[in-house]
Amino acid sequence: MAFWTWTQWEPHLDWMAMNNVNLLLLPSLNELIEYVLYTKHFKLSHDDLATYFVGPAFLAWFRMGNLKGWPPRYHASGRKPKRVLSLSKHWFDQQLMLVKRIMARCNEFGIEIILSSFSGNVPEKLLDLYPRSNFYVGSIWYG
Repeated sequence: MAFWTWTQWEPHLDWMAMNNVNLLLLPSLNELIEYVLYTKHFKLSHDDLATYFVGPAFLAWFRMGNLKGWPPRYHASGRKPKRVLSLSKHWFDQQLMLVKRIMARCNEFGIEIILSSFSGNVPEKLLDLYPRSNFYVGSIWYG
């Protein structure tokens, strides 16, 4: 569902309504909320988050804490390639518009929405910013 557009969601929501499904777990917007939180509140840079967020195809593993910063994307700027965030502003904007449409449709059908919450995983840069705090550093799992 990471790459679903309204074209896929609309018939799926219709099917849910016709089959008396009245609850939808909508695992979207987590990354946008985290991005805003880390950049606005914690003042992390886009570069700080490039090794944290993953691309859309890997969001399920990211949300479970099994993966971070994958796949590595680089942008050739100057002599040395610079690592860039796997999720673009365009992707965030598209997800926000899509979720608004999904939520409106669910409200029409009386389908309750569950939005997933914070998983407890944070960017490694927070270790540097808050050295006196306790963090559990887990292993990196790549399958």
